[in-house]
Amino acid sequence: MPLSASTGGERERSRPFAERPPDVRKAPPWHRYAYHIRELPARLRELSGELRVAPGGRVLDFGCADSPYRRFFAPAVDFVGADLPGNPHAEIELNPDGSLPVDDGCFDALLSTQVLEHVAVSTNGHGNLEQAIAPVSTPPA
Repeated sequence: MPLSASTGGERERSRPFAERPPDVRKAPPWHRYAYHIRELPARLRELSGELRVAPGGRVLDFGCADSPYRRFFAPAVDFVGADLPGNPHAEIELNPDGSLPVDDGCFDALLSTQVLEHVAVSTNGHGNLEQAIAPVSTPPA
């Protein structure tokens, strides 16, 4: 079964994990995940540019792992990682129910990739994300 916030982050093996390449960011072209490993960063780079986060703006990386997508945002953007307890790359530790210990509206944008497959179906896997993101008053130009 996938990683579950409700079980304290214990990982049980399943077929998809057994077939993952040892380095999840590299795979030989014939590997079943090679296309995704190659294309995901390119697409995220495009999409992150479309967010148009202003200097001084805040981006939340929910399920940040080792924050591989930080480089897609300008240095003047406050890029904040949130993850399960024990991740040294996360500035915010998720609550046991998967919610964030943050004030409402304190982030301008949200990045969350490859997270849902690690969340138990019975939990609210994204906790209070919708409250953590500031409302948009005008669409990006």
